[in-house]
Amino acid sequence: MVQTGSMQKYTKGNLLLINDKPLNYAMSNIFEIGATWKKSYDRVVIGKNGPYVLACFRAEGEDSNWWYMPHDEYVVLVEGEVTIEYREPREEIQPGPHKNVAGT
Repeated sequence: MVQTGSMQKYTKGNLLLINDKPLNYAMSNIFEIGATWKKSYDRVVIGKNGPYVLACFRAEGEDSNWWYMPHDEYVVLVEGEVTIEYREPREEIQPGPHKNVAGT
């Protein structure tokens, strides 16, 4: 089952599990998080499945303090438009605000 929504109009739902235990999952409604979270670019965990964590954040305007993780990430755009500028891996990564985590 697929449900669509937007930041202005969403339906709060739950998981449709097939042959699994609900205790293996912790999920939130991505639209509810995006619509109610006040701070732009502040990551919020919306799902967890074993060692994998799904996070979302509200991207509004530009953020000069933005940082990225030293592992692979991907983008799922829920609403609006986005421009992504890639950096070549051979470029030096400048230190970010999280001094205890390499590459951030």
